[in-house]
Amino acid sequence: MHASVPKLVVIDDDRGILRALQRYLVGVNGWAVRTAPSGEAGLELIATELPDVVLMDVLMPACTGIEVAKEIHKRFGDQAPPVVLMSGSEDFRDAEMALLRRVGVIGFLEKPFSASTLADDLMQLVEAAPGAHWRRRGESEVA
Repeated sequence: MHASVPKLVVIDDDRGILRALQRYLVGVNGWAVRTAPSGEAGLELIATELPDVVLMDVLMPACTGIEVAKEIHKRFGDQAPPVVLMSGSEDFRDAEMALLRRVGVIGFLEKPFSASTLADDLMQLVEAAPGAHWRRRGESEVA
């Protein structure tokens, strides 16, 4: 059973978005957040941090979020954390989601997203995912 504070790795090439997400999710919601500016750095963080969920941009310079999601699934198999993709473009969303679910992608957040609902949106995606095993802060464990 995971602790009641979710561990999140955020991967995005926009450092402004990384800072904003970390500040908001840690400060307002108390999440444990680590950030990475590239897919490769994110893969290293995932290996060391073992997060509960990964939030990742789709469009990044060296490799796309989709490529990183596939690599996460390849490297970590059944132990791979669920992945939520984010993007300002909806182009691939419906067509790709069925395929992406096979590599651990559990949802998509469209940019810009609302800071006031981000934590709840992430939590709803994770709780709805197959094998969800964490609780919202303040919820008690059921024996």
